[in-house]
Amino acid sequence: MDHSIKPQNLAEKTVWYTIVLSYPMYFLGLVFPVNTTLPWLLLINVAMRFWNQSAWTPIEKRIRIPAIVWMWTFSAVTVLIAMLVGLTNFNYDIREIIRSTLNWTREWALFPICLTLGSCLKVRPKLIYRAVCNLCGQSLIMLVVCVLAFLAKIPDLIYTSPIERLTQNGSMFYEVRLYLIDVDSGTLRFTLFAPWAPALGLVACLYFLMALQESDKIWKSIGLVGATAMILASVSRGAFLFLPAALLVVWMWVAWNRAYIQLVAGFLIFWFGLFSFTVSQAFSTAIDGFKGARKSSSQLRAVLQRVALERWAEAPMWGHGKQIPGPKVLKEMPLGSHHTWFGLLFSHGLVGFVAVLISSVTTLLVLAIKAKGDQTARVALGMFLIVLFMSMGENMEKLAYLFWPALVLIGTVFRPKSMAYYRAEH
Repeated sequence: MDHSIKPQNLAEKTVWYTIVLSYPMYFLGLVFPVNTTLPWLLLINVAMRFWNQSAWTPIEKRIRIPAIVWMWTFSAVTVLIAMLVGLTNFNYDIREIIRSTLNWTREWALFPICLTLGSCLKVRPKLIYRAVCNLCGQSLIMLVVCVLAFLAKIPDLIYTSPIERLTQNGSMFYEVRLYLIDVDSGTLRFTLFAPWAPALGLVACLYFLMALQESDKIWKSIGLVGATAMILASVSRGAFLFLPAALLVVWMWVAWNRAYIQLVAGFLIFWFGLFSFTVSQAFSTAIDGFKGARKSSSQLRAVLQRVALERWAEAPMWGHGKQIPGPKVLKEMPLGSHHTWFGLLFSHGLVGFVAVLISSVTTLLVLAIKAKGDQTARVALGMFLIVLFMSMGENMEKLAYLFWPALVLIGTVFRPKSMAYYRAEH
């Protein structure tokens, strides 16, 4: 077992310290600006190496960007074009166009950038696993501190970083908060370094999958316990459901060729056919219970999605260019929020929706194929499934700055064979 995994190059140092220093950055209000700026700086490094390489550059040092990364780049640029056309069609001024373009660089652009970093830079997956386990251990300590703060009746919101005045992308990304009380149920919830509780649940699910791959038993235990505690602390219904669902889907996919799996599946399908009505009733009851856990939240999301779909008809091809404030009856929640795909239709129209959909489906298929014979690809497939599951209730582009390590790890699966040394098994 390797007890002392250390960064070996600039890219690894950047990834390592950005992850393990998440809490110091959080209390300084720097998580969002740092996590959205460093990928661009590393991309500049990749671009310079790509520009300067020649026919005499050793194969193992050449920068070769995979086709799937180019596809995501095309999708992100397409979203940008749709955004600019939409903003122009609805007569937004130049300041709003500049602000929205800057937001694009910190949202959709991070998808191809982080995939590029993972596929082109020499960052070992096991380094990411160890850094994530380290952060999960820190989260255990922070949860104890937050619980004590609640018991001591310390105010939940410590302060909002003034950096938000520079970026102007929402104060929630810069709030330093110890805990929060759920409006519906009065349940105590925690956000830690995330902007809201379900976002913490998403990140914790991804961290759990990464912690499973840690080779050191002590760090693995710390990572799994920490990630589980984060999921429980978030009280995120999606996290409770989607993590086991992703684990089951990946396991079934990889093990499907085994005879006993097919026999069990056939047996279950047979009995499901016999008791389909009872099973469907139980499933409907479970869904109602899932939605009823926080009824007003579920109702608000449903109405937001319905209104966004109805308003999409106003600009079906290019969209409205951005999210817009909703009416007071929707608590002024932005139209196009709380759902990645309805948000794409509303903000970027059919053009942006199709562009992201094609890249997402292609990525899912490529990861599924690679997962048959590669352990890192199985982890990447599970993480991408969780991101897709969560996209039904969150705007994934706004949380990309949080789960960027997962995007980098997914990018490592697309590496050329000349970089085999930096695959997980080494």
